[in-house]
Amino acid sequence: MSRRIALIVNPRAGAGDLSVDLLEQRLGSAGASVTRYGIDALRDTAAVDRAFADADAVAIGGGDGTINHFIAPILRHDLPLGVIPLGTANDLARTLDLPSDPLQAGRLVLAGRTRRIDVGQANDCLFFNAAGSGLSVAIGEQLSQEEKSRLGVVAYAKHLWRLLGRGEGFQVRIDGDGLRLRGRIVQVTIANGRHYGGGMTVHDEARIDDAMLTVLVVRPRSLLTYVRHVFAFRSGRFRPGAPVACGRTRRLTLRAHPPQAVAVDGEIRTTTPAKLRVLPQAVAVYVP
Repeated sequence: MSRRIALIVNPRAGAGDLSVDLLEQRLGSAGASVTRYGIDALRDTAAVDRAFADADAVAIGGGDGTINHFIAPILRHDLPLGVIPLGTANDLARTLDLPSDPLQAGRLVLAGRTRRIDVGQANDCLFFNAAGSGLSVAIGEQLSQEEKSRLGVVAYAKHLWRLLGRGEGFQVRIDGDGLRLRGRIVQVTIANGRHYGGGMTVHDEARIDDAMLTVLVVRPRSLLTYVRHVFAFRSGRFRPGAPVACGRTRRLTLRAHPPQAVAVDGEIRTTTPAKLRVLPQAVAVYVP
């Protein structure tokens, strides 16, 4: 077990201080030296680097957006990552089959078993789960922190179905290794992991350690068509006639008309045109 753990907590995450206090106590009672940081204390690179330089491992309590914020320093310092799921979607935790209870997730850090996983990159932005344009960006722009706290993943579904009913879209050109997609779409998701968008599955065969990006585009169709395939979006098993196209590649270029904002791990961070690639086996994470 690593002896020095930097425990980073988003105080606005859903599980609250009680779970984090107990987690800190459990880690300490098992012999770890725990230094706890709120994310507001780690806003600049120098502060993050000081915290990470004094640690053998980092455990992050928050949602996917909180964890995403620290990918770059985790890579710089080559620290193993403990994921403590305190957010709304927790797609990374779901991809890694981590327990949803923060205390149980913390026990994995104590157990010390790690697995190396890939990291995705869109322009200069890193991500664990997925990058996307279209509906994912529109939902991110409209979804408030209050809604996420009050409704959980239901908040995502509420906005998704309202936006799907509009039937809007944009033109894309996607070029990768043996991958060429063209046409009008309402959403493009380029996934490094398996889950995105609060529990949807990009494809049943997608893995976070296979050195591949999985591309899923959703075509404009009637709301009834989407309803018929709703379980496919949850399972990642698409039947013939589904309003989607899928592909796999190590790198790609995404162009859109008109240009589109790109969200990574749920946060709007860059725009098209975007170059995306996978960084294989880049981070060690604590797993069951």
